[in-house]
Amino acid sequence: MKNPKIYLAVDNCFASKRWCTPDEWCAIVEGLGLSCIEASADTECDPLYCGEEYLGRWVDDVRRASERHNCRVVNLYSGHGTYATLGLCHFDRRVRERMLHGWLEPMLRAAGLLNAGMGFFCHAFRQSSLLTEESYKRECEDLFDSLAAVAEMSEEHHCASVGVEQMYSPQQYPWRIRDGRTLMREVKRRSHGRNFYLTIDTGHQFGQKRYLESREEYLRAAPEDSDTFAWLAQLGAYSPIVHLQQNDNTSSQHHPFIKEYNEKGQIHPLPLLKALQKSFASADSDDLPEKCGEIYLTLELFFGNACSASEILSQMEESVRWWRRSIPEDGMGLSELLERLMSK
Repeated sequence: MKNPKIYLAVDNCFASKRWCTPDEWCAIVEGLGLSCIEASADTECDPLYCGEEYLGRWVDDVRRASERHNCRVVNLYSGHGTYATLGLCHFDRRVRERMLHGWLEPMLRAAGLLNAGMGFFCHAFRQSSLLTEESYKRECEDLFDSLAAVAEMSEEHHCASVGVEQMYSPQQYPWRIRDGRTLMREVKRRSHGRNFYLTIDTGHQFGQKRYLESREEYLRAAPEDSDTFAWLAQLGAYSPIVHLQQNDNTSSQHHPFIKEYNEKGQIHPLPLLKALQKSFASADSDDLPEKCGEIYLTLELFFGNACSASEILSQMEESVRWWRRSIPEDGMGLSELLERLMSK
């Protein structure tokens, strides 16, 4: 059984509109006791807003800040901007091409220059596409082709890994466990064997419950699709990025891991790591990507504009302390972490 290395990382979305330069957010991450960063496009590196010339300078700034503050950007990720559009599934081909070559390709290039991976979600299906099984399948087929092109570009730009985030409703594919498997299989086949992964988010399993009794089988979820730990147990080995948020499975709340939310929330280190181990214990499959050798458990915590800077930093610090009790050192093997936790 593969024994992946586990790292505790943080998405710099917490710094959006506050600590906006690489030097600022790298300094804060260093102060939190972390060294692995996921850089969100929302924190001033979106190519559509900023342009490619700026993005090139941003990469240089990240390199300097990383060296200064003993940290590294391990992944780039999309933010709210691309989440708000049909993107790769737009009804106009020109918009699809712009998303592919005007947004994804510059980000893949930047990720490659930083020796980082890339994750994203930048598509949605229109309501009219959900009306028949044939139209739904057609949207999926087109999406697989687009993502295969992304997989090929990722290899061209030497990205560490690339993948799409799983979601929680039919217009946001993949939203069921079986969809995640199908998507990875199809993208690998259509990109001639290239690895393409998922990001599992620990709060993206609440919406599936609304589709358990859908009249249309092609829009029907299974009970396991609403179970965060079922996702991790079945597909966690193919998730180089796991987004961590505390929640109670009623919405994607992106709460911090502080006492108030931990007492009511479902996300805790031991069951999460146990679920990951189950996935790595399963048999390898030739038609799926290679199982991950490294997994970045990435704090993705959202704070409102009304939150004070001190409140944000305090809750970030408490969240990191809580997770560091279970992941005391980056790069430890999954089996070693579990042995340590279960011996307590």
